Amino acid sequence: MPELQADGTVKEIQVKYTAEEALTKRLVQITPAELFKARYDQGLILTLLDVRPEADYNLFHLRGALNIPAGQLKSRIPELLAISAPNAVYVVMSNDETLATQAWRLLVAEGVPNVYLLEGGINKWITVFGHTDPEIQP
Repeated sequence: MPELQADGTVKEIQVKYTAEEALTKRLVQITPAELFKARYDQGLILTLLDVRPEADYNLFHLRGALNIPAGQLKSRIPELLAISAPNAVYVVMSNDETLATQAWRLLVAEGVPNVYLLEGGINKWITVFGHTDPEIQP
């Protein structure tokens, strides 16, 4: 966040939040529209993490989403950390935000960088894009 100094120079100020503050302030949520755009951003290494049980994932999921049920997530963190590129971004999703938020907390606590939550979960994605989205795979 830039701050203009009396001499006309700009001083950069960084604000740091704890994980819980960032979550409370909804700074880690990505809207369905933002995710839609991010999927076509060639500058990102985007990984969609669907943390729902396999049965729910098999009913429908976003194309390209990796299914790692929440109970298996901790054991898969080393492979997520192996993608060390600064442009690697993870978007965690579940039916709503409940299970995804738990997964987000675990990933952040384990040091996985650039982790976001799909705002409203897959249910909101379907509300926004479901009637026209060929990306939802049965």
